[in-house]
Amino acid sequence: MRTILRFLTALACVTLLLYCSGSNREEVRMLFTGDILLSDNVRREYKKYGEPPWQNMLSLFRQSDFVVGNLERGEAFGSSINNDDIAMLRMSGFTTISIDSKYSNIANDHSINYIAKELSYNQIASITFSNSPQFFTIKNVVISLVTTNASSMKNSAKAAEFPSVEIMQKIRLARTLSNVVVVCVHWDGELSEKPNQEQLRVASWLTKRGVDVVVGSHTHVVQKPEMVNGKPVFFSIGSYLLDQKYPVTKDGFIADIRIRRGKIYCSGITTHTIPNSFFSRVSSSSVDLRIKPTKINNLFNVSRYTFWPLSVSDELRSKTNLQVFYKNKKVKTKPLNGLVALDIKKLDGRNEYLFTLERHYSNDDNKVGVRPYIYCFDEKNIYARWRGAALAWPLLDAQILPANHEVLCALHEVDSVPSANRQHRGWRVAAYGWNGIEFNIEADSSTCESCKSLYEKLLSAPMPEVKIRGNSSE
Repeated sequence: MRTILRFLTALACVTLLLYCSGSNREEVRMLFTGDILLSDNVRREYKKYGEPPWQNMLSLFRQSDFVVGNLERGEAFGSSINNDDIAMLRMSGFTTISIDSKYSNIANDHSINYIAKELSYNQIASITFSNSPQFFTIKNVVISLVTTNASSMKNSAKAAEFPSVEIMQKIRLARTLSNVVVVCVHWDGELSEKPNQEQLRVASWLTKRGVDVVVGSHTHVVQKPEMVNGKPVFFSIGSYLLDQKYPVTKDGFIADIRIRRGKIYCSGITTHTIPNSFFSRVSSSSVDLRIKPTKINNLFNVSRYTFWPLSVSDELRSKTNLQVFYKNKKVKTKPLNGLVALDIKKLDGRNEYLFTLERHYSNDDNKVGVRPYIYCFDEKNIYARWRGAALAWPLLDAQILPANHEVLCALHEVDSVPSANRQHRGWRVAAYGWNGIEFNIEADSSTCESCKSLYEKLLSAPMPEVKIRGNSSE
């Protein structure tokens, strides 16, 4: 009896050990560091001592699955960064670098292209506004990363209004195709230790539209993380490797985000830069932020079909392809390239169709633009049913109306023809009805009003309805 008891006890211990080991293997750990400068005084210091700035953090970084740093603006215009600096990032454990979004929208800036090419050569993903969202599959968890600029500074490359149609599309695609959506935001508030009203407005808009975690930069000081609409927002994680002289910039923060058992857990690691140095060192290995765990999203699937995103990046340009599986077996089909949006709807009330927006060149207008497609699918193939190049005006965006799946709501550019239906911001909204073969312009005024209301809601940016508290879920 004792032998059997000892055997059962040992078996239980082994089972528990295997269970715990399996759970640990399934945990995904992501680290987000603050602003990084690899030139000027910072470079002089690591050249002097002959070691990378992250020497004391190698173990921490290498034990993590996903390490993201934000390359500061000086690198974009200074062009002083070289391949040795980028190789040092890779050897230190960085997997992804976001290029400061204040300037990352300059598609033809030679220094940014050079940096992106060097990052790619060293197997580090580079994220900019132009090439996001990008999708990363880690231990069967799909993570999407978007970087954007919400700065109103005059010398920003894209000091445009926030939100915009582009950022709406990027967030929507990321939300549809990933378990976790992370948005890195470059915004105002330099040297301010509390988020300003504009930061609150932007954070509220992002979290209301499906963003799971927001990580802010550019203030160069740490701003306390909060829950906004039930989602964690790191308003600013400060500077990580920078040669600023202000004492308040010497304290930094690493966002420590872990995904396990279907939930997102957020904590932090504090850093400090000692006098006469620009290298950050860990001052506290773990900080409880009192932020509640949040659930991850389910992957996009329907009727035993699962849709997996695949990012194909060429430095500053990136395309999202779609891989389709039926009962875990890949469906043989032509890749869906240049995805902007997708959805599954019963357009005729009976059969399910795949609706996509794709960015393609068309001979109809000799432009690369957003084009709507309708696909039919079965267990062996996906094939195009309708290619909507024949809508009334140049297209910015389109969605199936949630309340009526037979209606396509389209956001058009305003052309030179006068129209009583003209919208603010240079938009016009039109409704199209599905007749079983194609979409035709819809004349019903109530349907048109429903489409207008849809886009007004999607693109509005309200302030939070209640005052934000650190441990509140509202």
